[in-house]
Amino acid sequence: MSDRELYSRLLLARGHGYPLSYPQPPDDLPLESRTRGVQIGDVGVLTSDGGFDTFFNICRSQNEVGNRFGVPTGFETVRLYPADVLSRRLFHRPGSHVSNTRLNKRRLDVDADLDNVFSPLGAGAVVELSAVSKEAAMLLMPDGASRINLRFLDIFRQQALKHAQSWYAFLKSLGSMVENGELYLVTGLDSSSSWIVGAVETQSEDGNISLKLKAGQIGSAGGSYAWKWETSGAFTDSGPRRPPGEDPSAQNQTVFLRGFRIALHSVAWTKISQAIPVVDSKRLTFFSKAWFKSFVRSQPPGSISRCPNTGQHDAQPEEYDTVEFSLAATRVRIMNSQSLPTS
Repeated sequence: MSDRELYSRLLLARGHGYPLSYPQPPDDLPLESRTRGVQIGDVGVLTSDGGFDTFFNICRSQNEVGNRFGVPTGFETVRLYPADVLSRRLFHRPGSHVSNTRLNKRRLDVDADLDNVFSPLGAGAVVELSAVSKEAAMLLMPDGASRINLRFLDIFRQQALKHAQSWYAFLKSLGSMVENGELYLVTGLDSSSSWIVGAVETQSEDGNISLKLKAGQIGSAGGSYAWKWETSGAFTDSGPRRPPGEDPSAQNQTVFLRGFRIALHSVAWTKISQAIPVVDSKRLTFFSKAWFKSFVRSQPPGSISRCPNTGQHDAQPEEYDTVEFSLAATRVRIMNSQSLPTS
């Protein structure tokens, strides 16, 4: 397992959604799309470097900048109203963190106790992090992070049931090597203007972990400062690293992602033109393809699925594999205070 997978695996259990180890949007996005970052309605894939790559957005029209690659055959725009989205500004307060273990933060360059150990930020600022654990992952949010969630999930679920086949076909027409079960439809996210991530495994018997952050200058003398890791031998990163012209305060860095993960039956995957039986599950498939295949084989034949063309429920034929259509939040529940839609 890579360091980035360790990070996401450990923080997934905290129940905020799928943790992106690289929250920054791709550099090649148009400025307008970069400023927004990941949005509700985005359809895309997790990337090997821990980010998210959006191909199109079902809440935008065909010609909007967010759909720069075009849209799939039969595309339908889902119009959202302000009341359809639940927003929580600074859901994670400035200076807070998410970790799989008890994490102690200490400011070394000041004597006073600070509510936010990352502020003030300037020359000589140092923060020490410590934990007692064989493995630890941490997301540090100097400026906090806000949360948005789609309130009414079923309209997105129905769109995916109806169009999943054409969505996969569209990606393949673009030349994408996306595999079955790797496509996501975003229903919520936590985003920030800055982030610090780390993951470490220790071989010491006592399990003591100690890491250190120091303020480093950005640009020429007299410029601003940003937190940088001083510790080696662990997976560490920080950001953002903004291109010229981007708003330095934009909350476009996605630290947690929630949404439907879409998989086709093996027969439909082989024959894209066939109908797509899809079933619901509260279990999440992520990371390894071997895990996904073992999940498929573990499902009993005859499970219930919804036929997208009729809306009726039929027994699953034994020659089909049963795969899932799930919310990418946690293994057992959705963390946006909503129950998983059931048929």
